[in-house]
Amino acid sequence: MSRSAAPKRTKKQHYVPRLHLRRFAGYRPAGMLWTYDLARGVARPSKPMETGAQNNFYSVHDETGAYRDDLDLWLQGVEDKAAAPYERLLRGEIPRGQERADFSTFVASLYARSPATVRNAAEMHGQFVQMLTNLHWGTRESFERNLDKYESEKGPITVSRDELWEFYNDRSQYRIRVDQSAGLPILGASDKIQEILFGRNWCLLEAAEDFFITCDSPVFRGLPSDAPPPHPVMGDGGFLNPLAEVTLPLSPSKMLLLTGRPVPRSPGLVPRADVWRLNRHRAYAAHSFIYAHVRDPRVERLANDFREQRPRMKLSGPGDYAPVDVMTRMKSNDT
Repeated sequence: MSRSAAPKRTKKQHYVPRLHLRRFAGYRPAGMLWTYDLARGVARPSKPMETGAQNNFYSVHDETGAYRDDLDLWLQGVEDKAAAPYERLLRGEIPRGQERADFSTFVASLYARSPATVRNAAEMHGQFVQMLTNLHWGTRESFERNLDKYESEKGPITVSRDELWEFYNDRSQYRIRVDQSAGLPILGASDKIQEILFGRNWCLLEAAEDFFITCDSPVFRGLPSDAPPPHPVMGDGGFLNPLAEVTLPLSPSKMLLLTGRPVPRSPGLVPRADVWRLNRHRAYAAHSFIYAHVRDPRVERLANDFREQRPRMKLSGPGDYAPVDVMTRMKSNDT
């Protein structure tokens, strides 16, 4: 009896879920969304299936050298469970119970899985490695001590110690590279973020005029204008800050707002000026790409404004606007 072949693995992995991207597919061309490339300064139509993806983005090698896809498979499961509450939100309904928990996990993972967050985490890992290197090799005394230990275990080195010390201290001669996979453990933070998001007040925003855009880092965390300034060392508390406002565009017409403040029972209408302030959040947070259902010169200008400006771990936003301001100006369907 022949043994059945193992299923072929999928190399192409979406760092922006198809569940999200297909909500931004438009009609010109039909079924396509427009991708605005921040680095190249160009816009092009693309299919959701072929957008926001990279080969082996979430895969790591095991001890045999084969790829392990556990993380990508988990993310696919999170996306599957989020499909029903996503539809409910698009209908103007706030999910409850397990559906609310499932969508909270989706939003948390959407934040943690983005190229910007993974890269930032990898950079922090690199900075930590550099700090340890400086600790063990940063002074001539520690340098000599560690070389003595190395030579006692591995044998004498062929380069003079003076040359090696000079090379180590001249950073223009070498560069430390950190593999992107070093940032993947940041997805472990999804559980804690999910708990916070589940307990916040959920509100739907509707674009009264114009449209929302999205990007390859669509979850944005900001602070209201009346929030205290961040601590010089501890920062602003991240998602744990009770004043933190989290937004996620769901479609060109709807956006989800998660906040610790009271919210209206039905969707609030966001005027055009505030729609574009929220769109600037997406452009600011974007790692490489902005997405929209149409080609529009205003989105092209946004992409140009934030060209090559990639945010680091400072995630409180550009500072000129905060989602909570929408709450004070938008019109509620309750009235």
